[in-house]
Amino acid sequence: MVRCQAGALGGGAQDVRARAMVLRMVSSGCTLAAELPELGRLGRRQIAAFVGLAPYPRDSGVLRRTRTIWGGRAVVRTALYLAATSGVRCNPTLRTFDQRLVAAEKPRKAALTATAHTLLTSLNGTVTFAPITRSLAVGGGPGTRTPRR
Repeated sequence: MVRCQAGALGGGAQDVRARAMVLRMVSSGCTLAAELPELGRLGRRQIAAFVGLAPYPRDSGVLRRTRTIWGGRAVVRTALYLAATSGVRCNPTLRTFDQRLVAAEKPRKAALTATAHTLLTSLNGTVTFAPITRSLAVGGGPGTRTPRR
């Protein structure tokens, strides 16, 4: 059995350790912490395109087709899809979002993909604004200056 150890991810950096603690709240969180170090550093549209969950148009002239997803990191996309399927059963917020899409007659797989996209967006915001990450960044993380003595 593979165990998620924050010290094993990225050489034990404090930033990675803090992200892993936040992401442990989600199933597949260890995969996200290891495979997606950009989480929390990109905007919501950029991270969705980076992972491969952004809807792209396939329009041509007057023809309007359905939006599709492609590209990105397949491992991360699979982990988010599995976390979304688990979240639909266990998380009331994701459940109501998914039920609203299904009630609007969206296809089941499209509703789960949209739920995975929503989960990614909320995790990106959570990791960005996590107090533990902010407190570590103040203590001399990347992008901060240390005062002279």
